[in-house]
Amino acid sequence: MIVSGIEGDTIHLHIGIGQLDPRHIALIPLKYQNEDVGVCGLISREPFKRDFASLEARNFIIQATPFIYNALIMKRLEVMAAIDELTGVLNRRFGLRRLNEEFERSKRYRMPLSVAMVDIDHFKKINDTYGHQAGDFVLKTLAGVFTSNIRVSDLVIRFGGEEFLLVFNGASAVDAYQIMEKLRVNVETMRLQYGAFDFKVTFSAGVSSFPSDKVSDLPNLIHQADSGLYKAKETGRNRTVISA
Repeated sequence: MIVSGIEGDTIHLHIGIGQLDPRHIALIPLKYQNEDVGVCGLISREPFKRDFASLEARNFIIQATPFIYNALIMKRLEVMAAIDELTGVLNRRFGLRRLNEEFERSKRYRMPLSVAMVDIDHFKKINDTYGHQAGDFVLKTLAGVFTSNIRVSDLVIRFGGEEFLLVFNGASAVDAYQIMEKLRVNVETMRLQYGAFDFKVTFSAGVSSFPSDKVSDLPNLIHQADSGLYKAKETGRNRTVISA
């Protein structure tokens, strides 16, 4: 596709070293193995003098397309390696790597960082009563609730089994507690339907924050959140506890 004779410099492209005001634009679709992988855009102040069906143009497309395709594949593999297949949130390995980055940034800039360890209450009973597929449905549902109700800058990590770790950048323990309570009430009031089954679920959570007298490193931060979760379960479940 070629767009020619653009009048009045209506298109302005900023390229770092200056500004381009093209009058002619060519868009060449790039395909590889019958898959659309992108578009090559050419811009010019003067009319194009070459036929883009020429051998030279075809050679350019043939050489460029595999590189773009391979870059897309690598990106997909990176995403697949970072995401928990069942829930669609970060898996534990990649999630902890991201949390470590946020913790180091929190130390460097003296910004608060809070985490919440979350465990679904009586999850074994759900599996035993309704089946493991229903348990998977619960995990996916709660993961969706978490990701839909936090900021883009925050993280949701499937920590293991029925446990999630939520990361709140720039949030104090009180801020994180308030967020978790809103999430907890949201989940508590939901009715889940899976096949012929209609049931409710709740979760317990423990919150910890940095900086804190009890938190000197990332393992301490996670341990304190886990301690808060333990207290929440000990005192009746379906509640959020800030680790003292």
